[in-house]
Amino acid sequence: MKNIYLKISSLFNKMFRTHIFFLLILFTYTLLAQDTVSITKLEYEKDRWCLNQIPFTGVAVRQMPDMTDYYTYCDGLACGYIALYPNKDTAAIHTYNGNNIHLVFFTKQGLKTLEYNQCILDETYLCGEWKDFRDDGSLQVKGNYLVISKTHEARGGSILKYMSVKDGIWEFYDETGKCIKTEHWKKGTLKKTFNN
Repeated sequence: MKNIYLKISSLFNKMFRTHIFFLLILFTYTLLAQDTVSITKLEYEKDRWCLNQIPFTGVAVRQMPDMTDYYTYCDGLACGYIALYPNKDTAAIHTYNGNNIHLVFFTKQGLKTLEYNQCILDETYLCGEWKDFRDDGSLQVKGNYLVISKTHEARGGSILKYMSVKDGIWEFYDETGKCIKTEHWKKGTLKKTFNN
């Protein structure tokens, strides 16, 4: 029985190492296949970021004295962003999922300062969870945004307008992490406030 276990274990280890090896090759190929260019070389054409009139896939870099921005594009569309401080610590990360963006910002000490979501419609709007942090990294405010649409009459017809509004429960915290106030919102209207 022990001999069978050793054979199975040995086979599993070989398969695992082979799998890891192929993943490393794929990752290296992906990195090498992407272009890295200055952001100034890209042009916005027909709803896509292009390099030499071809939708760009790769990383565009913008170097500034206090930060370096890395924009990732997939077939001309934004699919990721990371900003680094001069010491290479993360300043911001934006993750794209279709028309939704998750944004996180950090201090130079690596503490979160802000985390929220946006959705892209005719413009970019706040949507979903919002978290605001103090300088020490402790949570200060947590709530939710909802995108609503309103139609209003204007010269020439009706205009559909979107807006971000507070919705649901908003919580406010003191320096010790205790929730000191809770607000209940309904589509941009404050319904109740509780001081805890």
